[in-house]
Amino acid sequence: MHESAGRLEKSIVAQEKRLDSLYATQKISELQLRALVGEIAALQGELRVIHLDAHLEMKKILLPPQIAKYDELRGYGKGTSQQPIGNIEMEKINLVQKFSLFADYWRPKIVGELNDAYVKLAKLKGEFVWHHHENEDELFLVVKGRLLIKLRECDIWLEEGELVVIPKGVEHLPIAEDEVHLLLLEPKTTLNTGNVQNERTVAELERI
Repeated sequence: MHESAGRLEKSIVAQEKRLDSLYATQKISELQLRALVGEIAALQGELRVIHLDAHLEMKKILLPPQIAKYDELRGYGKGTSQQPIGNIEMEKINLVQKFSLFADYWRPKIVGELNDAYVKLAKLKGEFVWHHHENEDELFLVVKGRLLIKLRECDIWLEEGELVVIPKGVEHLPIAEDEVHLLLLEPKTTLNTGNVQNERTVAELERI
């Protein structure tokens, strides 16, 4: 699953870069625009299918009590804490439980929405890439571990329970010497690698 998803993510990034490049020339036709956007949408849909199919495959190797617990952790079972109030649904989120659902590093997961922003969780280990975000501020809150955020002018160390807001346009490099559990609050338009696109770029975010 990881290998197939990785290939699709690279294809999505490549097509997005191609679209950006063509659009920048202002010579792209409506037909080309529709075709490229359609290709990207198809790739994103295929990636979503892979993620959902992986969850279905997981159930085939679980016993009924394990399936019930798995559904509960995924928010599908009776144990969900989603509460309807009128026509509005609100969900209480347990960070420990959400962090237990994934193990990959530097791949943020959506756990909630706030106005025009996503609440994301990520596990970090090692060094990321120098980057900045042209139009978005980012809030970093360390839930577990110790995170170093290098700036061109200075270093910021975040301990458990500490947060910092990195303003738009400020180049930064996150480094986690040991595993870090991180909560991010950032606009929905935010790409994890900002102005840089490489193998670490996650174009399609998973919601957990």
